[in-house]
Amino acid sequence: MREQIYYYSIPIVFGRLWGDLPAPIVLFSGFAVYSLITDDIWSRKMAYEIGQASLYAGGLTFLLKMAIDRARPYMEEGSGTFHPFSSIFIQDYHSMPGGHTTVAFTILTVLSRNVKPVWLKVLLYVPAALTFVSRVYQDKHWTSDNFMGAAFGYYIATWVVDFHEKSVKSDSKDTGESLMERIKFQPFVTGDIYGLNLSIRLQ
Repeated sequence: MREQIYYYSIPIVFGRLWGDLPAPIVLFSGFAVYSLITDDIWSRKMAYEIGQASLYAGGLTFLLKMAIDRARPYMEEGSGTFHPFSSIFIQDYHSMPGGHTTVAFTILTVLSRNVKPVWLKVLLYVPAALTFVSRVYQDKHWTSDNFMGAAFGYYIATWVVDFHEKSVKSDSKDTGESLMERIKFQPFVTGDIYGLNLSIRLQ
């Protein structure tokens, strides 16, 4: 195994943390709470899109990890080692696609699509790039794993934002009221069951 003198450096650790599961939860919760306090439509839109895109991207990534079962680099079995559908609960063989990179590109694509300045849109992808690099540097993923994760995150987030914006435009033309003003989106926990409730007031 190669020497990794920067394993615990700030950029590498930050990149890993940005792709961890708490990241979309914290962002969703922050925007949701702020929108409830201030009745800010933009924040509500952000919470909705981050939550929806993260659920879709996370679900797809989890299913593919279990189906592909690619050995992680630190297993030293080579990039061509796969055990399809054979190690559902063994993280050592959940290398493809890169989950952290999927998360990072999902939430940052949503953020990027919702800001105006071009320089800010570009700057928002810096943390996602750090996540990509950190997961490869720490031997958690092959580069191809992260390319797949980045593509999933970007395209799923783009689809969610596009779909939502088309719905808002269509709904506004019909009633003059934005779709987000009639949407309630909140998490729930009941025993061992957890998820998100989505309700839309039709009239």
